[in-house]
Amino acid sequence: MRRSLLLSLVLLLCPVLPAAAQQVLRQEGRAYAPADGRLLYRETHWLQGPPTARSRLVLYRCADGRAFARKWMTPQGSPQTPDFAFEDARNGYQEGLQVTAGTLVYARNRPRLLQFSGTGNVRDAQGRYPQVRVEFPAEPVAASAAELAAARQQPLVATCAG
Repeated sequence: MRRSLLLSLVLLLCPVLPAAAQQVLRQEGRAYAPADGRLLYRETHWLQGPPTARSRLVLYRCADGRAFARKWMTPQGSPQTPDFAFEDARNGYQEGLQVTAGTLVYARNRPRLLQFSGTGNVRDAQGRYPQVRVEFPAEPVAASAAELAAARQQPLVATCAG
C-alpha cells in the first residue's frame, strides 16, 4: 500500500512530457562504397523528440549486424553543428564535434533523409574517412523507449568480419 501510494505521488508530481518528446523512431541505413557498391557497414538511427529539438543515437554495425561504434547527438547545438559524442570500439577512437561536407537528399513530401553522399564519419581499417553513400530506403518506424535504452547500452565489438 505504501509503495503504491508513493508511486502515485511521484507520478502526480512528475511533469508529463508531450507525446512528441516521448516518441521514439528507428530508421535503418546502409553505407556503400560509391565506386563499387560494396556494403561497408549498416547504421541504425534512433530518433527521439520533436523535429526541431531531436536527439539521435546512431549505432554503426558490421555487415553481419554487430555494433562497433556509437554516436549520440543532442539538440543543444545548432542543426548544422549538433553536440555529439562518438565512440568506435574497433580502435578506441572517440571524438566530439565534426562537421562533414556532403550531399543530403530528403523526401519531397516529408522531412525524411533518403540518402547521404560524402565523407563518412566512421574510419576504415587504414584510419581514413572513406567516401560513402548511405541509403535510408524505408520510413522510420515506431520504437519503444526500452529499445532506445538497450541500444545506448549495447556492447560494441572490436572487429568486423571480412
